[in-house]
Amino acid sequence: MEHQLYDWPLDVIEGPLYITFEDFLTPEEVDKVHQLGNAQVMRRASTYTDGSEDPEVRKSTISWIPSNNTNAHWLFKKLQNKIFEVNNDKYKYDLFSIDHLQYAIYGKYEHFTDHIDISSAGRMGIRKLSFSIQLTDGDTYKGGDLSLKHIEVKPVVLSRKKGSISFFPAYIVHGVSPVLQGERRALVGWVQGPRWR
Repeated sequence: MEHQLYDWPLDVIEGPLYITFEDFLTPEEVDKVHQLGNAQVMRRASTYTDGSEDPEVRKSTISWIPSNNTNAHWLFKKLQNKIFEVNNDKYKYDLFSIDHLQYAIYGKYEHFTDHIDISSAGRMGIRKLSFSIQLTDGDTYKGGDLSLKHIEVKPVVLSRKKGSISFFPAYIVHGVSPVLQGERRALVGWVQGPRWR
């Protein structure tokens, strides 16, 4: 009897699909993040690396909180400690820095279609680990779900609890559904490392 040969598919997820900490930021710290984000220049979110926009793909308002903002050092330090914990315990990626933080506002009908975060993050590496901090109480708006999609896994809607943080590999497909009522605010960031080998 002739045996058929099959390729063995590799499980491309290194570590869990996502990890959430429900009480990462206190209400007072969430207020401080709003102050940091609102103090920066607000602009329409670009869709592509050349800075162009496509509202069919992405529609929101953002500002950037740079790592050299001394008023944000407490936040970067807190993120650094949690990233060390998560990465050492679960992902074990080779990481070296946190990218600038993106403060994002989604108003009515605003959204971000499915995408991945892997892209060049500077001269030395790429984005490897993504995170999103919920800055709005999930009961104050409708729609606007941040969800992850992966092969053979049902879409997962991440926490809507104010102050929560969720981590996931930057190569996982994710998106934000249209906000139907109210407004959603979040702080998004990426942890960089050497290119995958």
